[in-house]
Amino acid sequence: MFSIIIPTCNRAGILERSLQAVSSLFGVERCEILVVNDGSVDDTAAVLEAAASRQSNLRALHKENGGHGEARNFGLERAGLERILFLDDDVFPEPDLLEAHSRALDRVCDVSQGDIIWHEEVAQDEIIRFMDARGMQFRLHGRPDGERLSCLQVYTANVAMRRRDAVRAGGFDRAFAARRYAFEDTAFALRLEKQGCRIAFSAGARARHLHPMTEEGLFKRERAVGYGMAVA
Repeated sequence: MFSIIIPTCNRAGILERSLQAVSSLFGVERCEILVVNDGSVDDTAAVLEAAASRQSNLRALHKENGGHGEARNFGLERAGLERILFLDDDVFPEPDLLEAHSRALDRVCDVSQGDIIWHEEVAQDEIIRFMDARGMQFRLHGRPDGERLSCLQVYTANVAMRRRDAVRAGGFDRAFAARRYAFEDTAFALRLEKQGCRIAFSAGARARHLHPMTEEGLFKRERAVGYGMAVA
């Protein structure tokens, strides 16, 4: 069905919870789950060892820290199935997410962008509400299913595609990954778009994003976004 690629770094607690949600997906037994431990120094290795003991199709891959883009490339190079699903380690997919992505790739598009909403544990936080009011992240919810999207609307926290298209596009830009620029997702999606891939929104492929945001974290994010725009 899918090679599910999840990069992670120093987020053992949230990873443990998100992997529980992944293990409950309808059809997950027909997938391989590749979790790329990107140089974590917390309890991530132990969490992955325990998860792999419970789920035979989960593989823990370990590498030196290089950023999420490089971690996704690392997983992509080792993926064995025809279709790829990129998820982040802080998203909680709803049970029918795999089926929704599969339908989209079968009938509608080459790149299936799943819906992403804030997890209920953070949705009412003041900073999250500030971001939402200004459309600063995840401006997808409420769009029609199957609506065509541009590369600017791709978030690899929850996106599916054919492996051959991802490989042909060259994966994630290694210079962006090395410098930790923003817009790795956009640069990757732009190359997919340029090679003729149709990107569409899959409303039924929904995941909840659990990423608490502090003022300091928001300022750091926006600095990276601004710098990334100048570089791009």
